[in-house]
Amino acid sequence: MENLVKKNLILSLVFLFSSSLSAEEPLAQPFFGSMSQSFRVEDVPNIAIRIGKDKPVSCNLDTLSKIYLCKNSGKPILVKRTTSGFTALTKDSKKSVAVPVINHVEAGGKTLYEASLQGLKMPPVGTSELSLNTHNFRVIDDFFSYYDSNGIRKESNDGAVDYKKVYTSFNEEKKRIEKTFSEPNYLVELEDGKKIKCKRGTKRPYSSYGKSSEKYVWDMLQCGAFKCDPIKKDGKSYNVTMFYDSEEGSANENSIHLTDNNGLGPFVNIKKITTPGSSIPVVDNSIPQNPIDINIPPPPISRAISQEDNDKISIYKNRNFQDLMDHNGEVCNDEDNVISNLLDKKNKFLKRIAELEFVEFIQILSDGELTSEFVDPAQALTLGCLHEGVYYNKEAAKNLDKIKKKVNPIGHSLQTISLNRATELFNKALSMEDIPWSFTQDGCFARAHLMARRFEAEGVRVDKAWLKGELYIPDSDPLIEWKFHVAPMVYVEDGNGKVTRMIIDPSIFSKPVTVEEWDKKISKKTLRGSVLTAFPFPENAALLERASLSFSNSDPFLPKKDIDMTEEEKMEKAHSALNYFKTLETN
Repeated sequence: MENLVKKNLILSLVFLFSSSLSAEEPLAQPFFGSMSQSFRVEDVPNIAIRIGKDKPVSCNLDTLSKIYLCKNSGKPILVKRTTSGFTALTKDSKKSVAVPVINHVEAGGKTLYEASLQGLKMPPVGTSELSLNTHNFRVIDDFFSYYDSNGIRKESNDGAVDYKKVYTSFNEEKKRIEKTFSEPNYLVELEDGKKIKCKRGTKRPYSSYGKSSEKYVWDMLQCGAFKCDPIKKDGKSYNVTMFYDSEEGSANENSIHLTDNNGLGPFVNIKKITTPGSSIPVVDNSIPQNPIDINIPPPPISRAISQEDNDKISIYKNRNFQDLMDHNGEVCNDEDNVISNLLDKKNKFLKRIAELEFVEFIQILSDGELTSEFVDPAQALTLGCLHEGVYYNKEAAKNLDKIKKKVNPIGHSLQTISLNRATELFNKALSMEDIPWSFTQDGCFARAHLMARRFEAEGVRVDKAWLKGELYIPDSDPLIEWKFHVAPMVYVEDGNGKVTRMIIDPSIFSKPVTVEEWDKKISKKTLRGSVLTAFPFPENAALLERASLSFSNSDPFLPKKDIDMTEEEKMEKAHSALNYFKTLETN
């Protein structure tokens, strides 16, 4: 299961990286270098390229397609000039699509291009991060596509005889791949060697999108949910659903999901997916993988529940998987109820998680970070010592006085203000020109710290209120989503001596509001809603289907930061962040 979790993490990075590339640059070659000069390919009919440590290869320009054709020991290589350098396309010894990395390009003895970044290695063709067919389709489609001066996407399909011969071989491969995208049935080999048949669900009739301009895109969509043969595992029988998004250009992963009357079953991994009548795998996860050279943090794993439940959370709370289920719910008829059944079992599982009770465990990590998580009450005493309902690890316990001083909100002696004064502070905050109030998608930590310090300069006692979870503002357009949110909090006293904690948050309100109003306004994509916790808030709150509402004094700047961070560092970071978000507001 650890491998499956790791695949999901890598998939997210691959998807984010690929989405940042322009449409005319192939996905598989995210390497950037330096161009020695600006030139038109028409003026440079002959170049020499070097791939890896190989000897230079001579290439001649095909004037119609504006693509270079190189011959390396009889194996043709195509080279295309891109905005970031040069991209190559060829076939390997097994006649599979390959994108060799060009290190050096020269013409007439002068260097035209030198690769400067070689640090990021993409997974090899055929890994689960990008299916074999999807990968090859995207590489071929992107390489031969370009945009004309009117912004219309066209294909480089015309050229001299030698070029057209090579183009035709790649185009035939692309058509073969396209055929597999609409196959109604797949044969799936699981990691234990067991083979099952999976039948694709049918697509809904075009109706829900309602715009004629989208009809072409809608017609290309396929249902990516499959009903598979039931299987037995550990003596139990399970229904099987497969998700395989076989759309052209998709980066979504293939996955198998088991359910029975009791809920979600254990995980199994897919080894290969093939189509009837073809020995070429659509997906081949058996090919050894080269890891991406990026430090990928492990998913937050809670000590509050079993490893099996943690594994399920890592998948079923994964944003990519949720989007995939939403997509197929929109596209598929679901006549076999495979999507609705899995969704029902997923929701019952998450509801069970939401109903569990946990305690907080606060730690100071080796790098000085102060962090917190929910843990199982039965395990808590094995992790640390108890103080005022919260457990602390050894390092945190040693620094308990410092933590309380740096973090804890004001105690019994409250300095209060009137509602009129709170309204005055709110209006002053709204008039602060260095705070980009029309850009509230990010920067709450900087806004809150700046407001708190300025209110305090006027003699007002200020604390901070924090929310952690899958948060969003329902009436925002476009939708504003936050992983956490923070705002300054003041203490308002009415004429009868009643003291109310009130929030000053111009990012989502037009006046001071109570903590309850503030909490209610910020919706949560979790089943349990908000629970009151100590600060710092538990980082795994959203994974456990709840939001954390906590309070601190005005000192904490960001969650999970060193408690010894100086005020000068905080103000510098606050101004720097707000200056950046100001440019986004302006643009």
